[in-house]
Amino acid sequence: MKQQIIYWLIPFLYLSAVQSMIEDYTCIGTKIEGRYVEKALDFLRKPQNQMHILPMNLWTCESENYCYISALHTDDESFRKRYRTPYYVVVDGLKHLRGVVISTGRDYQQCSPRSPAIIVRKSH
Repeated sequence: MKQQIIYWLIPFLYLSAVQSMIEDYTCIGTKIEGRYVEKALDFLRKPQNQMHILPMNLWTCESENYCYISALHTDDESFRKRYRTPYYVVVDGLKHLRGVVISTGRDYQQCSPRSPAIIVRKSH
């Protein structure tokens, strides 16, 4: 009987482990699903995609020295074709997610949820 219960539980345990741990973000009224954030991070983990990571020269990541950004596509078509997007994932030097930002032209605005602050403008 115990063995039957274990076999019955295995698929549920697998599904719960596979489910994305990244939450959805909201950027100036636009909802960005966590699965697209996860997709952007998976893309960055591949060595051939390192050229898609850009340093944030005027910003720091919390207590880290450097932040890096990479385009965040909010649908499968724009991801496949690598369309230009105002949304970016923010990662640290180890490519760990720090959050999501939107470019407002001259600046970046953090998307919510955003506590604690993920990026801080460097003082000159």
